Amino acid sequence: MNIDPRIRMIAGIVMAVISYVVAVANFIEGDIRSGVILTIIGMFFSTVLAQTISRYLTKGPS
Repeated sequence: MNIDPRIRMIAGIVMAVISYVVAVANFIEGDIRSGVILTIIGMFFSTVLAQTISRYLTKGPS
């Protein structure tokens, strides 16, 4: 299934932001374990986003 890279980039941004926002909320509430887990998930989405952007810029829009 071919998904437009721009859609994947937008999805990556949204998922990373949601993960980081919920992680910060959990840290504020004192739930350290969930905050750390969500921070790691946010880092994963950020890494995938960086790879997608790199591939998009290398290949160019098609």
